[in-house]
Amino acid sequence: METLSDLDQGPEVYETSDVESVDDLGVRTQESSGPEVVTDHFDAVSAHTAFEEITLEGMLELVDFLGSLAAESLGRNTYHTRNWKETKDQRLARIAQELAEIKEEEDEQKIQVEKLRNLLEALVENKGRAGYYFERLSTAFDQVEAQLSSIKHKAILESSNESETETKLESSPKNHTSQSAVLELELRLAGLEQAIGLNELSLTPNLRNHLRDLERKVNVLYNPEYELGNIKQKVLELNKELEALAKSRRMAQLALPEHDRVSHTRVNEVTSTRSSSNDFEKKVEAIYLKLDEMEKAKSQLPAVIMRLKTLHETHRGLAGAVDAVSELDDTLGTLKRDLLSWNENLDLTKLAIEEHAKGFENKHHDIEEKLQLMETRVEALIKGT
Repeated sequence: METLSDLDQGPEVYETSDVESVDDLGVRTQESSGPEVVTDHFDAVSAHTAFEEITLEGMLELVDFLGSLAAESLGRNTYHTRNWKETKDQRLARIAQELAEIKEEEDEQKIQVEKLRNLLEALVENKGRAGYYFERLSTAFDQVEAQLSSIKHKAILESSNESETETKLESSPKNHTSQSAVLELELRLAGLEQAIGLNELSLTPNLRNHLRDLERKVNVLYNPEYELGNIKQKVLELNKELEALAKSRRMAQLALPEHDRVSHTRVNEVTSTRSSSNDFEKKVEAIYLKLDEMEKAKSQLPAVIMRLKTLHETHRGLAGAVDAVSELDDTLGTLKRDLLSWNENLDLTKLAIEEHAKGFENKHHDIEEKLQLMETRVEALIKGT
């Protein structure tokens, strides 16, 4: 190329940079340690076991490792250690602190349980009011009641047998939450409640009415607080009448011939014996009938207790379900907020990318114009030479 007249013909200057090249950026040199430097790796567990009972003592702020000859007591100017162990008081204090921490954890658990119980009580008290959880619970209970009303009353009588009840209760798992099992248990519970008589004003024959009747009769017979003076007076009068009747009967028998006297006496004795025996048998039979009902009720009591336990488990499950739904709602709310934040960030990023692209296009256009101008100038210079 021919020399240009308008350009400086001085020495060429090359630019250098102290920055490492791109090829050398990923290469790292490994420093070699000298033989006097110890680089062994120690196990943290063994080191803790070895030094856990060692402590520093002395004036630690005056320790100087510079090796100055002007330092006082240069030979003793270092850290001093001594073995340390827990005393009896320190161990007792540490154990007391740990027990206090455990108690605080238990108190926190009790507080959480109390909060859940208060939440459940609040939900029960707010029955009939507007609310998100109440609407969901009321919908669930309405579905259960609809299923209960669709089943015939015949299932109650068929499931009242003791052996079938015990077998089903033993064979059914505690964690079985099927809808059919819940409905069956509700029906059996209704039958037992009807047999026991939970309502005091119920007129149907049930265990409560029978027990109340028996209690009233026993109190009338054996309670000394009742006024029985009139009854005693009536009994005395009846005894006197019986004595008078016996005397008159005796006189009448003496007036009869001997053969007729003996036959008439035997007939009277047989008649009185039969009447008294019939009354006693009726009373005993009535008592036995009541005892059968009491035994039947006694056999049904374990099933009632087991049903109450399962009902308690159901209440606990409902409390856990309410807690799970609350946590799920919180999680969904958090996820919704995160999604909104992500959408905003994506929109901002998109705007930034668009602005960057526009700026890049503008710079690209400016650079192309400058290059074209430079080419025209270079061509003009070449033509001029």
